[in-house]
Amino acid sequence: MRFGTDGWRGRIGFDFNVANLRLAARATAEHFLERGLRHAFIGYDRRFLSKTFARHVGDVFEGQGLKTLISDSDLPTPALSWSVASHGEAFGVMITASHNPPEFNGFKIKQADGSSIEDPAARDIEARWAAGTAPQLQRSGEVPTSADVCDLLPAYLKALAERVDIDRLRSRDWTVVVDSMHGCGGNLLEQLLAGGKARVHTVRNSRDVMFGGTPPEPTPEHLGSTAVELTRAGGSVGLATDGDADRLGAIDEHGEYIGSQILTPLLALHLIESRGVLGALAKTYAHTLLLDRIAEKFSLDLHVTPIGFKHLAALMRTESIVACGEESGGIGVAGFIPERDGLLAGLLILEALCTRDQTLAQAACDLRRRFGDFHYRRIDLRSEPRQGTLAVEALASGLPSRLAGHPLTGIDRLDGLKCLLGDDGWILFRQSGTESVLRVYAEVRGRQHLDPLLEAGVEAISRHLPSESP
Repeated sequence: MRFGTDGWRGRIGFDFNVANLRLAARATAEHFLERGLRHAFIGYDRRFLSKTFARHVGDVFEGQGLKTLISDSDLPTPALSWSVASHGEAFGVMITASHNPPEFNGFKIKQADGSSIEDPAARDIEARWAAGTAPQLQRSGEVPTSADVCDLLPAYLKALAERVDIDRLRSRDWTVVVDSMHGCGGNLLEQLLAGGKARVHTVRNSRDVMFGGTPPEPTPEHLGSTAVELTRAGGSVGLATDGDADRLGAIDEHGEYIGSQILTPLLALHLIESRGVLGALAKTYAHTLLLDRIAEKFSLDLHVTPIGFKHLAALMRTESIVACGEESGGIGVAGFIPERDGLLAGLLILEALCTRDQTLAQAACDLRRRFGDFHYRRIDLRSEPRQGTLAVEALASGLPSRLAGHPLTGIDRLDGLKCLLGDDGWILFRQSGTESVLRVYAEVRGRQHLDPLLEAGVEAISRHLPSESP
């Protein structure tokens, strides 16, 4: 077992199996018991066997002497985090593989404030797992556990409604299309916005362990059907959450995809200009230059972290952060748990549009007009971790002087290999910490330059990968 950017993930029935899971549960229990915590919350998503896996974790926790509470239904990861943080002296485990393909499942650990565990704790749990033995079941059949079962959703939904002008969202005469991608978002946004003029139409809201044949990740290639449904329903805006509802993507009224490279700056501007929230901004390494420009305009500090929301969460615990985000759809805001939350981010985007009386397309256009016409996209190449890491190092030792006509003005090695293109943008090469893919990210000024830059980057890194990897 090894923790990536957020938890341990593996293929169901292979590395993610009952024996390894019970080992992980024992190691986790030992770690927190030594630190004085005696209460644990367990949640699970809609994936194959997630509920059963959660019961296994509960069985081990109770056997170790922990007072354990298991959700009575699947729920978003932020709901589990909220439950942990509300208790104040507990930790949590969420059984989820988030946005990964359906053959995966995962084990996320939340510390007392609801955020993902930090690296020192993860390394300690890994070491305990490697040295331990799996607790055995006492009998066959249904997984026994004496853990209590509770509905964790109402308190979380109440907390969301208290953090936005929910009455204003309900009273607006508009149609919002929500795509839950068969994940834990379900009908929750529709439930929150019910009772007014607003019409909310939710698609892919039912449980499907195969997620309709595509990974539950709200990226452009997976939201084509959402754009079609938005047009069919005459929708004003579309919102999409991933498998465990902690990430957000959007579709504007023209059917165009809007990712966190636009959504995070929009939320930051809304909190700064409309709500008067003070503090700093923060972003992960592959996030947008628009946040740099906003921070500069309002004379705010900007923090840049390695990829992985856990690094942003650490900042949220120690700094006054207005808003922070990662390139893959995770957004965190002031006044809530130090974690990303796709549902809260979606509600705040709706609030921002109401406040500015704009459509999403108008808001995105206005943002680029004020702070720069930057455009972003990511390409994933199949690559095993060692292959990808070696390829990035090989590219670093033989970089061309130009990529797609853009001169390289410098490199940055905070996390992967980032080639700087001056005021024009950047391109980043990085082996994933949670999947067997090498990611090529790019952000550049001018939409017409984006595809040529990515193509040049893929060609450059592919020379150092096995021929079957791209």
